[in-house]
Amino acid sequence: MLERWGRQVILHGSVHVGPRRFYEAIQELAFRLERENYTILYEGIIDIGGGHPPRTKNEERLRICFGAILVLYKAVAEKKNLETQEEALAYPHSASVVDMRFSDFTAMLDEAGVTCRAMLLYLNCALRIMSPARVFESVVFSILWFQLLRRAEPVLMGYRNRAVYEKIENDPLSKNAFVIYGDAHIPGIVSLLSESGWEVKERVRIALDEYYD
Repeated sequence: MLERWGRQVILHGSVHVGPRRFYEAIQELAFRLERENYTILYEGIIDIGGGHPPRTKNEERLRICFGAILVLYKAVAEKKNLETQEEALAYPHSASVVDMRFSDFTAMLDEAGVTCRAMLLYLNCALRIMSPARVFESVVFSILWFQLLRRAEPVLMGYRNRAVYEKIENDPLSKNAFVIYGDAHIPGIVSLLSESGWEVKERVRIALDEYYD
């Protein structure tokens, strides 16, 4: 939780796959803060699977790759009796998404020279002999995913963190905000806000294990 000039911003980290109780806790907090007149903001890349057609061959590969990752998330959730954030977390009617379009996201990665040839080759081979959940949990996938995220970080993290920061800065001065975003994004958003004079007033860290039955 950060404050500046009497205004408050609460940042809540989330994950793509987790226990239902975790998402219920976020949802309950979001609806309570909405009643207290907070602006509710959340992540959610827009037009996945839709929007503009790919402009280059590499952009088409990137779309296929990230689309496949979402399928793997769902497979892991089903195997472990968990939920995906996309399906389990409902936001208040007044909430606003603060993110980028998938077509812009893949185009920016393409322009940055990010490719996923190795990942797609592995997925194409591994999914023929393993279940999606086992593919996601494999060591090879972890290595390839880490390498892809590292190359995509300036867009995936930096660009999206700044979008959240600018939305908060451009909101009415009297408005408090509650932001639900990927846990890995929170330190970067805090850093941007701190540079603009926001002061961290409180940090709370609760292990995801606390929400398992």
